[in-house]
Order: sequence, then C-alpha cells, then structure tokens
Amino acid sequence: MKSQKVFKEKESIVVEGPQKRKNYDRLETHDETQDEIQAHAQSKRQSKEYDADFEEEFNLTERQVKALKREARKRKWVRRLHYVNDKGQALCNNIYWLSKQKIGWVLGSALLIYKTNFFRQVWENPHKVMFFFDLAMIGIGINIAFMIYMTVYLPYIKGIKEDFETYCPQLIPVITIVGILSFFSFIIALWPIWGLLTPIFMFILFMGYTMFLLFLPGGFIGTLFFWALMLGMATVSHLIPHDPESVFNS
Repeated sequence: MKSQKVFKEKESIVVEGPQKRKNYDRLETHDETQDEIQAHAQSKRQSKEYDADFEEEFNLTERQVKALKREARKRKWVRRLHYVNDKGQALCNNIYWLSKQKIGWVLGSALLIYKTNFFRQVWENPHKVMFFFDLAMIGIGINIAFMIYMTVYLPYIKGIKEDFETYCPQLIPVITIVGILSFFSFIIALWPIWGLLTPIFMFILFMGYTMFLLFLPGGFIGTLFFWALMLGMATVSHLIPHDPESVFNS
C-alpha cells in the first residue's frame, strides 16, 4: 500500500478552525501503511479518547504540514533565544558589579581602546589571521545591514510601527548566529596579537558597548546616536593613536 504520513506536533501548536481548537503533541513524521492508519483510527474511535476532529490528523495537506513544521521550527528558535536571554539576565542579576556598574564597563572599554590602540591594531597589525578577520567583518557587515533595515528603513522609510520582533521574527535567529560567529572569529583573528588576553578584551568591549546603548535616548535621536557611535568607534581610534611608536609591539 502507498505510504502515508501521520504528523504530530512537537510545539503544542494550536490549529484554529470552525469546529474547535486542536493540539498536536509532537511534530514528527512516521511512515505508516494505509492499513496501519485505519487500524489506529479504528482503535481511537472505539476508545474514550475519540474526538470529533480526530480525522483531521490523518487528512493534513502538504501545505498544512509545511506550515506546522515551520511554526515548530520558529517556536524552537524562540525557546532557545528565551533560554539564552534568561541565563544572561540571571547572570547580570546575580553579579552586582556586572548589572549595576554600567558606567564602569563603558569607561573600562574606552580605556582599553585607548591603551591598546585597539582599532589601529585591528586594521593594520600584520599578525592577525586574515581568514577569520575577513569572516568576522563579513558577519558584522551582514548584521549592520539588518540593523539598518530594522532601525532606519522599517520605521522611518517604510513607516512600519510594529515591533520588528513581530514584523520580521525570522531575522532574530539569523542576527544571533551571525553575531556569535563574528565574535569568535574576531577572537581567533586577533589571538596572535594579544594571546590569552584576546577573549578578555573582546568581552570587556562587548559589555562596554552594550551598557553604553542603555544610556542612549529612544526614538530617532537615539538611532542617530547609535550610528554615530558605530562610525566613531571604527574611525576615531584608528586615526589618532596615542603612541604610534608602540602600535605593533604588543
């Protein structure tokens, strides 16, 4: 007999219809013959668990199956991101100096950039690993393009007032993955310059930049400050090193 597939949903997706809502336990695909499906359906009808909507489970169209799987994948990513976010918030709440001393992270990052000539090292030091440096720059470029799309194009050009998390939720996991890959690519690329200090420097800069964003105003003015900060960090430190003779002595 020609095989058919029974689909059960992993994410407790609710399918709304004219009769009643229906929950699937897990979105998995099992190949079963027609006889097996009919036998399973018959036993279900004879049990107390019989539901008037039960037949729908065996008559899903290919389009409905794809929609359920897509919804399951989206919920899976949302659950993972919520897990990472909850862990990060728990870390910040448990460590006083990490969550309270925002200005300390900002000043520490500024001091680090000044003392190490960070951006001049990044742009001109010949010892960096170019493959991972290029990979990190590509990732940053992709995320910057997404950020321009979400913070400038959508609200101020297209006029979308809806939050980007609901308007384009598929970009969230993409930005997260690209950001993580870029972060670790930078660590590998700059390892020949600072060695074991590289991940520490990157963490300090990440925290400083994140804490600085908390001081920015909302709305259009905050967006302008944000992009001015991006351009300033990448150019000013590169153009005015405080100790040119020792730039490549680290």
